[in-house]
Amino acid sequence: MADNLAFDLGSNFGDSVSDDAVILDFDGSADTVENARKLSLTQFGEKIWYAATFKSMDRLESAIVNGAEGAKVFFTGSGDFHHVTYALVKAFAKQTFRLPVQMVVFDNHPDNMIFPGGIHCGSWVYHVGRLPFVAAVSVFGIASNDLGGVNLFQNHYCAIRKGKVKYYCLAPVPKLARLMGGMGIVDLSQERGRLAEIVRGVVKGIGLPVYLSVDKDVLCADAARTSWDQGLMGNEELLECISAVAGDVVIADVTGEIAGEKFKSRLKKFFRWIDGGTAILPDEQAQRQKHREINGEILRCLTHFRST
Repeated sequence: MADNLAFDLGSNFGDSVSDDAVILDFDGSADTVENARKLSLTQFGEKIWYAATFKSMDRLESAIVNGAEGAKVFFTGSGDFHHVTYALVKAFAKQTFRLPVQMVVFDNHPDNMIFPGGIHCGSWVYHVGRLPFVAAVSVFGIASNDLGGVNLFQNHYCAIRKGKVKYYCLAPVPKLARLMGGMGIVDLSQERGRLAEIVRGVVKGIGLPVYLSVDKDVLCADAARTSWDQGLMGNEELLECISAVAGDVVIADVTGEIAGEKFKSRLKKFFRWIDGGTAILPDEQAQRQKHREINGEILRCLTHFRST
């Protein structure tokens, strides 16, 4: 790790809400953040897209440390790069926080799935949960079919049963999933009216600084289209939840942009197709404008960072 990596975690954002935001540019998709710094990482695009070896993630970690000093919010592009969160947590949290941290994730998917031979955008939660300085990972907003059918058996239940990872689902949880996950899978389908209150209660109950990770596929398709199947939350609902815990957030990342460059790996394309393919958007420019507005609102929610 670079010795000159330093964060003033007790400070507020700068004069512009984008002063502390950095775009990690892998595929050109994260161009919907106004006035943010941009760190070009296109040399990692093909190697990191959808899935990566841990060796590639270590190299990415070093590049981020050297190129994004002082950043507090990271925009990582399409959801195909959500596993970049693993590199960010390792690069910054371990060096910066004096206490263990808790992860708060908003995502339509658990991202706690079994994936052999590396890490990918659907398995990173499991690997983050294994880091010794991450005390808990709370995933809010799950409404995908990852707890149904054959997908049910691809979740890492060891992490759930140990209490390190917990699911908070907006869609009704199947009976078998409740049996396999026990108290680690919570059905909030009847609690939508008090979701922000529940999120805040979980965070305060754990009582540790928050690394916040937002995948905008947690939003319903009417709010903004992404390149993945989408959840049930509306814009205001998501922003209310973020605002409820903003005072505890020390570092954050945001993903879920519309996918940019098309990469070449046939094997990755095959697995990506199995996971649902990439949506074709006839109104892509209009959707990008929606993302631009949502990104701005998320930054405005994070006007104050907690001091550890």
